[in-house]
Amino acid sequence: MLVDFMGSGNSEGNQTTIGYKEAEQVKTAFDYITQTGENNIYLFGTSMGAVAIMKCINDNKIKPKGIIIECPFGSMYKTVCARFKKMNAPTFPMAGILVF
Repeated sequence: MLVDFMGSGNSEGNQTTIGYKEAEQVKTAFDYITQTGENNIYLFGTSMGAVAIMKCINDNKIKPKGIIIECPFGSMYKTVCARFKKMNAPTFPMAGILVF
């Protein structure tokens, strides 16, 4: 199963919580697959997906068979700057104000 988070990739919406609410979407997908009887569940995430997986495991105590995480954020500030750039918005001074 491949999950495309809200406001990312080809999903509808233009809002992202940079992994906070996306962790709930990881839990929903994990629970759905678990209910089918599947026990060999591996989670793979890149960038925000990696952060959402780590947050979900921490907050919800899910137990996948394994995880593959690639390029989780270095810092919240860098992540906010990257998101602003993607939206063609100036990073200075707004990214700093938002993170503060």
